[in-house]
Amino acid sequence: MTGINQNYVYVKGSAGIITVSSNAFGLIQVHSVIGYQNNRWDNLKATIRLGAAGTRFLTSGDGRYAYLHNLIIDGQGYSDTRATSFGNNQRSYAYNCEFRNLTYGLWAQGGFTVDNCIFENITTSPFGYTTGSISRCIFKNCYGSVGNPVTVDRCIFFGGNTGIYNSGYVGQITNNTFYNLSGDAIYFYSNYTVTIANTIIIYNNIFSNISGYAINYANNGLQYNLVSKNNAYFACTSGNFYNGRGNDPNVGNIQLVSQIQLSSSPFVNPSVGDLRLNNDLTGGRLCRGASISSTSIVTTSIDALDLGAVQSSSNLVDRNLAPVSKSLTIKQGTTSYTEFINLIGTGYTIGNLKAYYTRVGSSPVEISLTSQTVNGAWTSGGFVEIDNNSMPGIYRFDVPNAVFSSGSSSAILQISNLSTGDKAIIIYKFQDQQTLDFTQTFPNSNVAQSIGDALNAARSSGFGRWTLNDRTLSLYGADNTTIVKTFTLNSSTFPTERS
Repeated sequence: MTGINQNYVYVKGSAGIITVSSNAFGLIQVHSVIGYQNNRWDNLKATIRLGAAGTRFLTSGDGRYAYLHNLIIDGQGYSDTRATSFGNNQRSYAYNCEFRNLTYGLWAQGGFTVDNCIFENITTSPFGYTTGSISRCIFKNCYGSVGNPVTVDRCIFFGGNTGIYNSGYVGQITNNTFYNLSGDAIYFYSNYTVTIANTIIIYNNIFSNISGYAINYANNGLQYNLVSKNNAYFACTSGNFYNGRGNDPNVGNIQLVSQIQLSSSPFVNPSVGDLRLNNDLTGGRLCRGASISSTSIVTTSIDALDLGAVQSSSNLVDRNLAPVSKSLTIKQGTTSYTEFINLIGTGYTIGNLKAYYTRVGSSPVEISLTSQTVNGAWTSGGFVEIDNNSMPGIYRFDVPNAVFSSGSSSAILQISNLSTGDKAIIIYKFQDQQTLDFTQTFPNSNVAQSIGDALNAARSSGFGRWTLNDRTLSLYGADNTTIVKTFTLNSSTFPTERS
């Protein structure tokens, strides 16, 4: 084991992966371990691998702590591996790091403050003890809990059973996404024998596909305060909320406010980790722009617009269910015409929608919708979404030829989901074909101030002969016989104007 007593230790990633097979470095005083690739502070990561069971990368006794930046620490699946093993110390800090394939991620009796880090395939617990504030982190396929954090903000808990455990500490849990966990997402347990005044704030989170409870208040002692507000739930097997004290009056101050029950998944493609919000009216659409600010004794969070950790460009305007309309001018008698329409909801099929058109002087006619493919040949009533991921809400629709047939000046088309009010409206104005015949002839004699007059003037100026007889100027047509225009000059020898 090597002792570190410098303030800064830099790990150059481009020099190669570092592999350690025993407890590598013991801290002698406070210091930072900073990874980089080619230039210090390029914010790129260096990789450190633990090469044997029982290995710790950093160790320390009481009173010492570290700042970790831009590191990937990989336990490679060996048993009893830890990135750190610290005694009872002040809060350590980790930023922009990854902790993978370890038994424990960060072990420190004084806890860690963590920002913008990834924990993946941690078999026992991401943290060995109570931890500090956690923000913008991903916990993927991890086991064990995140214990007694002060705040958890904008984090993703994906797979495994890692959620949040609180035993009566003050805390705030805001704008997180919990997906596909095999246990409870948030578990509270306190065996205090007296009522405590600590408050837990739970705002703007999404709980989806949780096999246990989203929030399990399994309290065995006297109560502490819990406020759950503006959270969204989908497919939580055991339930959204469990009150372990039942009707015990000591439970007291539990507030469940503005809970949002989703009836469809809110995510684009969660099975592959795409936890962006979709546009389904009963799913992701209810979470877009739905965050509220939370003010507590811990902190104020107002920057997130959507529920959950993954943000979109949603706002209050694009949440309105106003019909999408457009007006087009099109040739009457058009056939095999394909239209692209925009609906608020995604994933619609022909079973979700109704389509009608009407023409001036006619009754509405229902259009029989037919399943189509994105690149298929035109089929009357063909309908398909272009791509739920890259172009959500954009659909192809093959307009029946009857909409454009002769006998009317315009038509209006509507495709709608009658149960939600989601609709697209298109107005077609018919215009007869305009043909300009460049072989058409016109006479040399014409009505004054007509188009023929203008064309003759152009023709006579460029193609026919001109003659001057005293003060009379005559312009001839292309046959050099027909006079198409005469002018009177103010002089036969030195004219300066014509009339």
